Amino acid sequence: MEMDDAFLAEAMAKRKALREQIAAENEAKKQKAHEPQPASVAVVTIHRRTTTTDSQMGRPALMAVAAKHGMVAEHFGHAREFLVYEATAAGAKLIGHRKTDLYCDGGDTCGDGESVLAKTIRALEGCEAVLCSKIGYEPWGELEAAGIRPNGEHAMEPVEEAVMAVWNEMLAAGLLNAPAAAETKRCA
Repeated sequence: MEMDDAFLAEAMAKRKALREQIAAENEAKKQKAHEPQPASVAVVTIHRRTTTTDSQMGRPALMAVAAKHGMVAEHFGHAREFLVYEATAAGAKLIGHRKTDLYCDGGDTCGDGESVLAKTIRALEGCEAVLCSKIGYEPWGELEAAGIRPNGEHAMEPVEEAVMAVWNEMLAAGLLNAPAAAETKRCA
């Protein structure tokens, strides 16, 4: 019994020392979190342009987003609805949504639904880009053939930030200087 008591006392002492160490580390982290931030930290707004000349403003662009909980978080093939945003130099604005059938139900049927994919692409007509968390090769190619740019690079980003990032990429590439190919058709 003495051995068990000694072992228990030693274990309790180690436990107490470890708890004190953890408490000290947590207190140090808390203190560091409340310290003023260095002056070199800057806030960058990615969706506002500071120049206002017509050639730099670019035209509005419609984008469909496979979103979940305010994030670009839905696989293209699993989306039952796409939110439609209009992106301009002033920011992104939700203007509508498009309901679709599932292109992929998660089984071996992905790719067997060409008619479903065609319906989805028709529902996205007028949109210049579609943002989603993932997309397969076949729908990617079909979307491009229909003049819609698929984009999976902004997965798990807030929708409006992702839309504006894509709009700014399109602007930088010179894609927003000319009228949209399907400007007479609206995607909302």
